[in-house]
Amino acid sequence: MIRSIPPWIATVAGLVLAGLVALAVFSTVSGLWRGLPWSAQQRLERAEARLDQVQAELTSRQGEVEALERQAVSVADAHRILNQVRTVTVRAQTRAEEAPDAHDPIDPDRADRLRDADRRLCRLSPDLCPSSDLPAAPGS
Repeated sequence: MIRSIPPWIATVAGLVLAGLVALAVFSTVSGLWRGLPWSAQQRLERAEARLDQVQAELTSRQGEVEALERQAVSVADAHRILNQVRTVTVRAQTRAEEAPDAHDPIDPDRADRLRDADRRLCRLSPDLCPSSDLPAAPGS
């Protein structure tokens, strides 16, 4: 009870099969598959584009790291200098407070000369001296 396939169906099926084989051979030879997103060529191009992007980002990050390293060195130097200044200031203040004449009153003429010297220094560098710290010069 096996029925045979009519000859016209076999001919059509053979032609369709031959057409598919011809299309496969043509597309492989002509590179038709290269433009498709899953093709090896497209994957390679995407990978190369990503590589270029990552390399540019790496260069940028390296510049940032170098700048941060220089900044860290500058901050460390500033802290070292601040600590040295604090040490010297505390030492000088302690010596001044412990001096034998620390609590003796200053001669008024000498105090005036010192104030005048302070005023002259402040005129040379006003950003270091707030104006309210010094009394006005006598006669001004």
